[in-house]
Amino acid sequence: MKRFLILFCLAFSNIFFAQITEKKDSVLAKRIQLFDTNYKEFEVVGDILYAVTKGDSLIQINLINNKAFIVRTNIKNIAKTKQNEIIALTDNGKAIKHIRNKKFIVVDSFEGNSHKILIDKNDDFIIVTTKYVRFKSENFSPEKDSPMFRKSGRYRGNTSLIPIDVYYLDDEDRVWFGYDAGEWGGDICFFDLNKKQLF
Repeated sequence: MKRFLILFCLAFSNIFFAQITEKKDSVLAKRIQLFDTNYKEFEVVGDILYAVTKGDSLIQINLINNKAFIVRTNIKNIAKTKQNEIIALTDNGKAIKHIRNKKFIVVDSFEGNSHKILIDKNDDFIIVTTKYVRFKSENFSPEKDSPMFRKSGRYRGNTSLIPIDVYYLDDEDRVWFGYDAGEWGGDICFFDLNKKQLF
């Protein structure tokens, strides 16, 4: 009992003093509360933050004066090129480039619902949808037994590509698609941009 009491006192003092001596972060975090919503994607161009709301609206926020406005509705995903241009995917199958204010031009089209848009080092975009992976105006579909149609532990696959949990574009021009399947582990698939192959 004496040991338990000593251990309890030590644990309590550690927790108590750790909270008192907690250091504050040296980087100032500024909270922006302009719209009463959550955001699912962000891109920053200079002092402007572009964000896609859960309700699929593209918001532009000036980080200097905190002024914001809705640029366009029905936007699913965004990405930024090396020239700081915003490319967005709409819910009706268009890839559009932001020109200025609320003006956009169509740069491509796709089928299905979009999962993600990525930009490679040459500013070519990769669009991942429920139908295929689109790159340089070509569509690429994985084999039917690919994990891109089903998560580990599931016997039956979908007829469309399932949402991807993690994306990564590496220096060798390969897109990594990571799938988390909980206790079943996960899967990784790749798209080689040079060979234009999914594996």
